[in-house]
Amino acid sequence: MKNFQLNFVSDKVKLRLIQILNELEHHEICSTQRLTTVTKNTARTIITDINYLRDYLGKAANIISSKQGYTINIYHAEEYIDKKSSILEDEPLFVILERMFFNELLSIYEWADYFHVSESTMIKYLKSITKEVQAFNITLDLNPVNLIGSEADIRYFYFAFYYESDITPHTVFPSIAVQESVLQISNQFAATEETASSFGFFSYLLYLSIERILCGLEVTIHPELKALVQQDPEYVNNLPAVKIIEETFQLVVPEDEIVFMYISILCRRTVDCPQQEESFCLRYNKWGEIKKLAQEFRANMTDHSLNKKHDLILLESFFTSIKLRCLLSENSIKNIQDTNDYAKAIFPYAYQKNRIFLQKSQQFSTLFHHTLLDDICTSLTLYSETIKEQYWHTTLNIAFAIEGNEYINQYIASWVKKYFGKLQNIHFLGPSELCESYIKDQQIDLLVTNYHEYLSLPFLNLEYFLIKTVPDSTDWARLLQRINPNLLHNFPRMDSSLLMT
Repeated sequence: MKNFQLNFVSDKVKLRLIQILNELEHHEICSTQRLTTVTKNTARTIITDINYLRDYLGKAANIISSKQGYTINIYHAEEYIDKKSSILEDEPLFVILERMFFNELLSIYEWADYFHVSESTMIKYLKSITKEVQAFNITLDLNPVNLIGSEADIRYFYFAFYYESDITPHTVFPSIAVQESVLQISNQFAATEETASSFGFFSYLLYLSIERILCGLEVTIHPELKALVQQDPEYVNNLPAVKIIEETFQLVVPEDEIVFMYISILCRRTVDCPQQEESFCLRYNKWGEIKKLAQEFRANMTDHSLNKKHDLILLESFFTSIKLRCLLSENSIKNIQDTNDYAKAIFPYAYQKNRIFLQKSQQFSTLFHHTLLDDICTSLTLYSETIKEQYWHTTLNIAFAIEGNEYINQYIASWVKKYFGKLQNIHFLGPSELCESYIKDQQIDLLVTNYHEYLSLPFLNLEYFLIKTVPDSTDWARLLQRINPNLLHNFPRMDSSLLMT
């Protein structure tokens, strides 16, 4: 479960159980000391909780004790996730947020009566999340209990809570009607460039918008943004989608709501097609500082690029989309803390370097408020690292010299071509290639072989990688690590245990 959501758990026992499971998922072996530090409880309490969780999880998972600590083995991932989620059944703040989303408002007294607690306890629960909602420029009213702020800010809060966070028993899901509408709209506009939005994102965006409109709660769009969108020829081309929505839900969608949804989807940019991003920038970048900021940031990057022009276009697109989203609502670029923590942990050097750059940039301070620094830096770090990963390939020339059973060798060769051939230059050394001239002419960087004798050949003066006669998963994992040392670092254990079936 995301740490963001944990801030809304009022029951200390439930919070502790979720924290323990989170730690067990993230670490192969988790010491008692670590668990006591995270939960701020005694070792005795942790032992009691572990014993409870063993019984509670049943056949879905097992927690094993050892001298080093605890290890969780998940046997049925879906059942385990359901069990973990069910811990939060009837959690007061989750229930209240769900009801507020549908504009079903109750007073403090009514909520206290509903949960069979005192009014003072209910007030204590609500005050505990004041800081969390204030981060979205929202306040809590107590009579009735409700979120107060701009409608766009409130929607982005719910978007973070329901879409970007983990599923709980109180997660609000898009209706079937919404999902069918999204499919219909997506099919109708499949040929257009505005297809970066995922099905889930589009569904949640439409669902949150429809439900709030039906409650009489509508967004108000910044005049500058509205004028900019209305000048875009692509905006008019997408208006038939509005007709689908209106006919399905029997309502009239206000133009501010249309702009809200359009910009929300439009600003979900990818790095896949620089030409599309160039078109996007021509239509929407009306700020000269953005081009300068992109140029300055590109000049600050370590240079292993294959196409600097494409890098600049992609960076301009990033800053343009961020600026547009800021006009929509500054909360639209806000990350939950888990996302910021991820970027800092996986790319600590790049994050710090980018943060220093943004802090010093006059262009950045002109375009964006300083309170947005952490969130923009996180998004920029992840985005720029994506550019590097996709376009800055440091391709190796890898030679394979495999010996043994001919059919096994053919299978290994086909496997290597399939999984390594698209990103690396692969060479299979036959009798005529196993010589110094071939190695030199092809500029071979690495020799992979299962035949130890080849390593003693005097002309093979290059780095080698020895695998088993019949290589196994350990060999391939080691080779991947050699090709990209950051691979396992970029994707640490985290929730990998949940992938088990």
